[in-house]
Amino acid sequence: GTSSSNLSGYSAIRCDAGGNILAHCVNLTGLSSNTLYYYKVTSCVSGGGCGESPTYTFTSASGGGSPPAAPTGFTNGTPTDTTIPLSWNASADTTHYAIEREIAGSANWTFLPNQTGTSYTDTGLAPSTTYNYRIRACKEGTGCSSDVYLNSVSTLAPPDTTAPTTPTGLGAAPMSSSQINLSWIASTDNVGVTGYKI
Repeated sequence: GTSSSNLSGYSAIRCDAGGNILAHCVNLTGLSSNTLYYYKVTSCVSGGGCGESPTYTFTSASGGGSPPAAPTGFTNGTPTDTTIPLSWNASADTTHYAIEREIAGSANWTFLPNQTGTSYTDTGLAPSTTYNYRIRACKEGTGCSSDVYLNSVSTLAPPDTTAPTTPTGLGAAPMSSSQINLSWIASTDNVGVTGYKI
């Protein structure tokens, strides 16, 4: 492939076809058509070190044809505490689907593996956390559709595996020939005590 490096910087400009303002992006010009490019982003602080992203790839458009239509029906299945299943309807003339994820409100999007089918299960997520997703249909050598968004999908709380403490201070007070009142000191639990069995 071809390497694009030594970019002069980035700016807050409109860089995608979905009408969204991206915080940090750069428009690359002077590329060859239908060519595989490798790129990475390095951020540095004045007087300090630098951090480098993983290497990503893209293929420039061939100069002919149109990108595929955006996928429809982008939705999620039933989440667990660490997974969210995603699905969508197929778009015609598509080689793959590009999916990104962010923790809701973070504006920090992460690329997920490209998919050739119409479903994907996102794993390794944090419990009790809300995520946003976006997907676009792509065709190698032609380009990608606009983004379709799926917002506010939450993972479940982790399962409660810690038993509550044993109640103490059990007392019995006779009230009549047919009634005895019981009392005890409340138990504690990391999630909450739901009841007592007597």
